[in-house]
Amino acid sequence: MSSITFHGGTNSVTYPWGSNNHISTSNSRKGAEAPDHIALDAQAKVLVEAAGSTFDAPNGYRIYKYPSGDMTSVVYPVGGGLEDWAYGAGWDHAA
Repeated sequence: MSSITFHGGTNSVTYPWGSNNHISTSNSRKGAEAPDHIALDAQAKVLVEAAGSTFDAPNGYRIYKYPSGDMTSVVYPVGGGLEDWAYGAGWDHAA
């Protein structure tokens, strides 16, 4: 399954886990690794490369190469975000 969500104010390619109950026990600014972390990270890297390194918009705004990683590490922890809900709602009873 794949999905795209839009977040105002930032451009990034992120993936689960990013909810408050999936934060790394060793670093509160990093998400815990999702069960499919390796696959999610590989897919994000492909999307970042496909997007290219920079993009100059007609209004002069420059978008640099997208950062990627879990939602907590790249953006911030979110409670009830679509990414985690769609990923784990069927089997993660802590979500």
